[in-house]
Amino acid sequence: MKIFFLIITLIFASSCSEKTTDLDKIIDAQECLDQYTVNNSGDLNVCLQKVEGLETPAAYNIRCSVGYIGEGITTTTLVNAFALIETVSASSIESFLDAISFDAAVTGTSVGVNANFASAGETNNNCAKSFAKGATILSTYSYITNTLYKTACDNNAGNCNQQAADIGTSLVLVGLGSENATAALIGAAVIQAKTVSCSSGATNETLCDIVDNAVANAGGTSNPTAVGVEFAQYIATL
Repeated sequence: MKIFFLIITLIFASSCSEKTTDLDKIIDAQECLDQYTVNNSGDLNVCLQKVEGLETPAAYNIRCSVGYIGEGITTTTLVNAFALIETVSASSIESFLDAISFDAAVTGTSVGVNANFASAGETNNNCAKSFAKGATILSTYSYITNTLYKTACDNNAGNCNQQAADIGTSLVLVGLGSENATAALIGAAVIQAKTVSCSSGATNETLCDIVDNAVANAGGTSNPTAVGVEFAQYIATL
């Protein structure tokens, strides 16, 4: 399971420059996560407690990892998800988004959908604060997916099951400018990903290409709502 951390690029060299006491805590937390994944059981909160109060990138790496491990998103999940976008199209992107969504909370009502949305948002914030490019671009798209699911649920209580079809429906509404609140959330996430993951040495060409085009078509990063609209419109052209 340690390969999981390599795939989303969670561990990086700056961790070694931290104070020894902090590094010891990070190592303990990492060992805790390793044990959890090997045994497929345990309490992830115990791992989180080992970095409580730490505000270093490596500590946020741990929190980012916990978000995905808690969702049951494994190496196999990610390999299969990225295989979906080897051929890029609007439908393949939508399938990719569905594959990396957060769905630990039971859906069917807005309560579960909102819980998954909140969890995806927290994880995205943690991944971005780790400054890990791979983790941030992944968490950005997970968060966008759950934002789109929430939009579908908010518009129709019968669409609260986080189904793949809801992604396309919500993207159309965002692209038409009918969902500015959703567009603003998506745009802010895209701008963050542009800064952390796609400014230099992009970690995934396909995902960063969508980010880069959304920002460029919106005329820059000053208007998150416009970026969100352009993000949805660009996917529709693929």
